[in-house]
Amino acid sequence: MAFLAYVQRFNQPIQQIAVLWTNIQNAIAGGERIFTILDEKPAVVDKPNAKEMPESEAKWNSIRFPMPTKTAFRC
Repeated sequence: MAFLAYVQRFNQPIQQIAVLWTNIQNAIAGGERIFTILDEKPAVVDKPNAKEMPESEAKWNSIRFPMPTKTAFRC
């Protein structure tokens, strides 16, 4: 019985390192996928000598979203 306890105590740090290594590998793979997406060239590009879009300040005043007055559920 004591032998099994020693084996389990010896094996636990090895399992923790394996889990940590798996997490590191998953993080590296996720980072590679993100950088692959960020490095991708856009499919739509501006024509040569295209004009810049003018900047504007859109103001949204008194916008309302009416909600129904009836309850959706009855208890």
